[in-house]
Amino acid sequence: MNDRSRACPGCGHEMRVEILSHVEVDRCPRCYGIWFDVGEVAKAALCEVPPVGLRGPSTRTCPVCKQALTVGRMDQVEVDHCETCKGTYLDAGEIERLRARDGVDSVGKPPTLDDTMEPQASQELRLWALFMGGTNA
Repeated sequence: MNDRSRACPGCGHEMRVEILSHVEVDRCPRCYGIWFDVGEVAKAALCEVPPVGLRGPSTRTCPVCKQALTVGRMDQVEVDHCETCKGTYLDAGEIERLRARDGVDSVGKPPTLDDTMEPQASQELRLWALFMGGTNA
């Protein structure tokens, strides 16, 4: 492990630094969990408030300060939060649940028809529009 390496709170595998919505985060290549350092969740426009309703210790450990994480909620999504360094861990799928609230994604853009359709269905819709005389290719 290098100087920045962090063990995933979810599975213990070494996390990798990735860019998510213009924010550098740590993502686990095995379980796809994501660690956000303090303030990064808001910067990624996932949620502007810290976790609330903290209900007790998690079985997980903070990858930064090695303290026990606390279970909390962000926009009705249960997350693991570190009360010491203020970082937040999201399991795979939880980021999509935060992005899906109010129909927005991580950059605040409402989804378009093409964003929400499966690629094949989107392609068929464009071909049908061309067949019907449209110019949108």
